[in-house]
Amino acid sequence: TELEVKVSRADWRADLSKPKWRDMPDWVTRFIYVVPEDLGIPDFVPELAGVWHVVPRVVTLDKYSDEERRGTDGYEIVLARAPKLLGREKVPPAVVAKWMKNFYYCYWDQRIHAERRIARHVREGVAA
Repeated sequence: TELEVKVSRADWRADLSKPKWRDMPDWVTRFIYVVPEDLGIPDFVPELAGVWHVVPRVVTLDKYSDEERRGTDGYEIVLARAPKLLGREKVPPAVVAKWMKNFYYCYWDQRIHAERRIARHVREGVAA
């Protein structure tokens, strides 16, 4: 299942010109757009694609007071349109290996950048 996050109608429309819609691999079983609810489901979205809407989660802020106050606390996903089943093949081992290699390098890149943001005396355990 492939999820594609779009934040604007222009961003969403630009995605349709990408080659993935002409040559979707058979191991992609479902394709889903995750978008803000106010974008709806435009006519240009392929019928095969599912759509999930991101909506603010409304909660009661103070349930112990006499007056009920409501607000937002994060977001939740609402199914707007279910995706159609595309391919049924398993992901080829070469593709999985490439993903793992990319994950490995991304992990170490992020870790190195994170360690640089930690003060040297904390990072190396030296008294300040």
